[in-house]
Amino acid sequence: MPTRVFSQKEFLLFSLIATGVVFLLANAIHEEQHPLVENRVYFTDILFITIPPIAIILSSILVIRYGITGSHSASWILFTVAIGVWYAAELVYMYEAEYKIESAGFSISDLFYIVGYVVFFAFAIFYLKPVKNKISKKMILTTVIIASSLLAPTLYFVYNEPIEDNLEHAINTIYPILDVIILIPSLIALVLFFRGEVNFLWITVSLGVMFDVAGNTTYLIERYNETFSAGSIADLFYIWTYVFFAFGAYNHVKIFKTTKKN
Repeated sequence: MPTRVFSQKEFLLFSLIATGVVFLLANAIHEEQHPLVENRVYFTDILFITIPPIAIILSSILVIRYGITGSHSASWILFTVAIGVWYAAELVYMYEAEYKIESAGFSISDLFYIVGYVVFFAFAIFYLKPVKNKISKKMILTTVIIASSLLAPTLYFVYNEPIEDNLEHAINTIYPILDVIILIPSLIALVLFFRGEVNFLWITVSLGVMFDVAGNTTYLIERYNETFSAGSIADLFYIWTYVFFAFGAYNHVKIFKTTKKN
């Protein structure tokens, strides 16, 4: 009897559930009390160290296959750089031991995160460039309104909290704005996907961006309330972001391979 092979979607679902279980177990054993490296690395941090490189490797394969000319080439180069910069931010974040929350103001990890947002937005623009004629002004306006509506409650929360550090306050304002900026092209691509204009990659990218936004919002609230700790639901959302990005790149590798064979 032949062995059943999991489909990409089934393996994606399995990966999401498996990482979710890891976080449930981490919280059940109170991992914040048992760091692998004092004040720096916790059990769930292993996921931050191992999963993003998978997305980087898969997207790097696409960079090699598409070359360095054309919109698709530029988009995959930017995608790889964005994930790489965010991965660097994760490592710097752990090094800075920001799990302690006392660190305030602007940090090197913030610089990496912000640069990653800019590069990721450029990736989205280049990837959508070949189908720009399919994008109407109404579609852009609608997605801008939807994305901006998510910004309002976050900024309301930020500006209703006492200001103890102006720089930290500014940083906490920048992140929700960056979330909206990358969410707009992701929502546009989501609409195009359901119209059959773009491939499965954009479902994974859009869901990844949505979980990133959810992670940022959750982290912001927990940080202000001083409840953020290792194993936070915010960290799980961030991990799921990388999982979706990895599967999006993997799906595109499969498409490229099939197209080349045909």
